[in-house]
Amino acid sequence: MAVLKSRKDLGEVKKVMMPLGPNNPRTKRLSLVDKLIGHSGAEGELVHVLTGGQKAKSGEEAADYLEEALNLMENSLDTRIITADSVLNGLLSTAKDADLLVLGPGREWVFNRFLFGRTADNLTNRVESSVVMFKGKEHKMVAWSRGLLKAIRDLFG
Repeated sequence: MAVLKSRKDLGEVKKVMMPLGPNNPRTKRLSLVDKLIGHSGAEGELVHVLTGGQKAKSGEEAADYLEEALNLMENSLDTRIITADSVLNGLLSTAKDADLLVLGPGREWVFNRFLFGRTADNLTNRVESSVVMFKGKEHKMVAWSRGLLKAIRDLFG
C-alpha cells in the first residue's frame, strides 16, 4: 500500500529523492521512482545516510548498495552518501532540495518504533516536500496495542 501526502503541485516536481537503507533494494519503490523520473523529466537522487561511528568500509558498502539499486533502474539518477548524527537528521537536511520523497517502512526495533514513531513517519511530518510512503504490514500485537491506546486517549482526551 502507498500513501501520498501532497504539499506541492505534483505537476511541478523537479526533483525526486529516495533514501535507501542497508537492506536489499525494494524493487517496487525503485520502479515507481524510475517511472516518475522517466515520465516527468525530473531529476532523481538515491540517498544513503551513514550515522555515528560507521567506518570507511560502511561507505564502500553504501556505494555498492546504491550502485546495485541504480542497476535495477532504466533512468539515470544521482547518488549521495551523507554522514549525520541520525538517519532522520541526515534525511531532513538532504530533503530540502527535493519536491517529492519516496519512502518506505524501516526496520526499527518494534518497541522503539511503538514509543517514538518510525523514522519515515517523522520525516513525512517534518519535510516541506510531498511524500509517497509505502506502508508495511504491522504485526497484529502492535496494531492491537496502538488501537487500544488510541481508544483510551479518545475516551479520556
